[in-house]
Amino acid sequence: MLYFCVMIEKKFNPFYSKSYGGAKYFCDREEETQKLLEAALNRRDVTLYALRRMGKSGLIEHVGKKLVTHHNFIYIYSDIYNTENSSQLLVELTNSVIHNLFKSKSALQKIAELFKSIRPIITFDALTNQPQIEITTQSEQQVSQSLEELFDFVNRQEKQIYWAIDEFQQLSSYPENEQIIKQIRFLTQKSQNVTFVFSGSHTNMLLSIFDKAKQPFYRSTQLLGLQEIDKVPYKKFIIHHFSSAKIEVSDKAIDLIFEYTLVHTWFTQVLCNRLFSLQKNISEVEVKQTLQGILQEFEVTFYRFRQLMSKGQWHLLLALAKEGITYQPMGKTFIHQYKLSGTASIRQALHKLIKDEFVVELYNKEKRYYRLNDVFLMRWMAWVY
Repeated sequence: MLYFCVMIEKKFNPFYSKSYGGAKYFCDREEETQKLLEAALNRRDVTLYALRRMGKSGLIEHVGKKLVTHHNFIYIYSDIYNTENSSQLLVELTNSVIHNLFKSKSALQKIAELFKSIRPIITFDALTNQPQIEITTQSEQQVSQSLEELFDFVNRQEKQIYWAIDEFQQLSSYPENEQIIKQIRFLTQKSQNVTFVFSGSHTNMLLSIFDKAKQPFYRSTQLLGLQEIDKVPYKKFIIHHFSSAKIEVSDKAIDLIFEYTLVHTWFTQVLCNRLFSLQKNISEVEVKQTLQGILQEFEVTFYRFRQLMSKGQWHLLLALAKEGITYQPMGKTFIHQYKLSGTASIRQALHKLIKDEFVVELYNKEKRYYRLNDVFLMRWMAWVY
């Protein structure tokens, strides 16, 4: 009896939505990349701000890889989004240093030796074998001293360091926020061999650390805002990767993708990823059907949001979703059209929605406007209601 093995060619999906996939799958951002490279090579710290899921982490890694490959830098990335105090900050920063500076178990002893006021425990993750540090509860004084020892250690490396601290605005929410912001400013200022990128997705919180005269970081960095990728290079990028897989995608289909996602990077990538997986030519019909499928998947989560909000917050969110972009949420026309309550209630609800990052406050030159942070939530609300 003969058995035949049929090899089915699996086409690699080039539309990344959860991590940086390398330069080949990185779209445009040439101007921002050049600005970050120039700042790093000239030892200027940068504050990089953008809406969540706009692609700032991918951009940071893109620049970090270039600095490592072409300029002999060491790249360190720290995400402090889940930290709630300076002790957790110390653990997160130390772990990111470990992951990027130490490649062997024997070398890890150096990281334990650099702390004089505490005795960290170094373990290895059972699944990834990645080293990680555990620090038992200590006093603020011990944490402060340990942070100084960590930064001094990094600054003493032979190679120049490119250190990105993502979601940097978290420092503002710490109980000891004034002291820790002041200390981090002092430590980064001392670190002449380290170029820092302070990035974040809660723009108002992040910029308040850098643009208020009484803050230690006041005007200490180069500011760089990350906007949507320009449609022209993004369109070429999409066509190129579909064409490489011998899939035709119509101009109208791409225009509809941009309309549905507002060219917001993560949402655009997710929709393109799903369309690519269809392995068929893409028209407007496929775009509409695929988006509906995505929205249905998120439906349980979206309905849960309604249970977590007051009636006034939900009604305002629904009105903002239907409007798309709103310049005057407390204007008479908007209130009357969507049958909302008085301006005082709207102001209170809007403040809460912005704080919880359901709504973002943006500017078109000098004009302020509001829209939902989650583009898929916006499309779902307009679709269902």
